[in-house]
Amino acid sequence: MMITKLNNFIKEVISVHSCSQLRHLSLDKVNLGEHNLVLPENITHVILWKVAMTGGLSIQHCSQLQHLTMQQINLGEHRLVLPDSITHIKLMLVTITGGLSVHKYSQLLHLDLDRVDIGKHELLLPNSITYIELYRVSITGVLSVQHCTQLQHLALSYLDLGKHELVLPTNITHIDMHVVTMTGGLSVQHCSHLQKLRLIRVDLGEHELVLPDNLTHIELTTVTMAGELLVQHCSQLQYFTLRCMDFDDDFPRLPNSITNIVLECVTLPVRTLLALLEHLENMPRALKCEIRDCTVEPSSEHGQVKTRLETSTILHFNGYSIVPEGWGTGMCFMCWK
Repeated sequence: MMITKLNNFIKEVISVHSCSQLRHLSLDKVNLGEHNLVLPENITHVILWKVAMTGGLSIQHCSQLQHLTMQQINLGEHRLVLPDSITHIKLMLVTITGGLSVHKYSQLLHLDLDRVDIGKHELLLPNSITYIELYRVSITGVLSVQHCTQLQHLALSYLDLGKHELVLPTNITHIDMHVVTMTGGLSVQHCSHLQKLRLIRVDLGEHELVLPDNLTHIELTTVTMAGELLVQHCSQLQYFTLRCMDFDDDFPRLPNSITNIVLECVTLPVRTLLALLEHLENMPRALKCEIRDCTVEPSSEHGQVKTRLETSTILHFNGYSIVPEGWGTGMCFMCWK
């Protein structure tokens, strides 16, 4: 196996097409000018970083190519056409206004797009894909993944999916979303293999978040949605985290499977917190609970919480602090059974 790495010291045209034994190629800060980069047929891994090539990239004939990584590259109006053998694509700060037709690649497993400009073309995905990560990618039309029956991990960051509903395939196991707007809603209740759900600053518009009963990890931070958050039916739920959310009497009742709870910057009434503590005391198993920087209202009733903790024979805690009214951080303590 031959591995070649060429950096910015290269000042002339690079010709590797005839290197029949070349398997791995890494180009770092190379200016190819108007020349077309033609790679040998048997190459399997290609890494291109800050490579200037206005003549385009010719790799569709590379029948053994599996991994392609490109960073800070402008292909302009050239289309990125890959061989059917491709399994992993990772693009960062890449402009391909001619389009990226990944749905044609029936062996593609892993797609990672970070600030990639594909122009006004739709992002169509193959059925074979198992991992998708999209960061600041402009999506034209509907992001459709329901047909991706092998998809297990979906990570979306800084995306606006508009009014379209995002329907996920049944076999997905991990969902991670950060700053995503999809006012058409998120459909996961049918995802019978989903284990971990992490939503941070996600706007579901006027739609409810209906969860499947097989979840083991839930983490929600500043999630906008309609209706109540129901988790009691999640009989396998162990880790439950809420951050920067407001509740009244609608705080979710937790299943007996829970082992770890984190509430951070959550606003809730004293009566709701007392009801939660009573519920935790009746849990059949050991658990840990962290409540940090939460606003518990009214502050005049903080003494009830303090008394409840100090007199409990089941809940143990390593200290607490009750912040005076007007300081804005409310009550903070940690306890466990």
